[in-house]
Amino acid sequence: MVINNYINNSYNKLRFNWKNCSKELHELKKIEKIAFKSFHDELMKEVDKLGLESPFSAKPKKHKNKDLIINEDEFKKAFRDVAKQCHPDATKSDSYEVFNKLIEAKDSGDLATIIDIGKKESFDIDELTIFHLDILEKNLKDLEAEINEIRSSIHWLWYHETNKNRNLIISNIINQIKKSKK
Repeated sequence: MVINNYINNSYNKLRFNWKNCSKELHELKKIEKIAFKSFHDELMKEVDKLGLESPFSAKPKKHKNKDLIINEDEFKKAFRDVAKQCHPDATKSDSYEVFNKLIEAKDSGDLATIIDIGKKESFDIDELTIFHLDILEKNLKDLEAEINEIRSSIHWLWYHETNKNRNLIISNIINQIKKSKK
């Protein structure tokens, strides 16, 4: 009983933090799109003016750390508990939206989203375990890392600077492009 209370309390704290981070990340991504476009446009004006090679010609590799834990029995069980209840055949619905989000969460090893979908749709998920808490903590750390990555990106920093500092950032990048060309 004490273990179950600990797990439930820990789960509620993690879920609360995960929901807040998810919301923050969603909002940051909207701003990041604008920041990147503005930064890209300004940098490319200078690059084109000087006849330099675009620093964006090589696509950066996405380094999504997919520590897939799909082989873990408890992860699979949580997924199946929700999937059985939200599958369009089970709900007699044509809507695949929730089910597709669930599949996406499974593929990325995102237990927090699986459980969140289950809670939102009022589906029952059998007993949570310490294993689930470990995965939720990892999911939360991944969200926090993604938030930090956005906030430390050059386009984010450039976007939130004064015009004078923006010009300095662009000048430094242009100088780096020129040096790499030599």
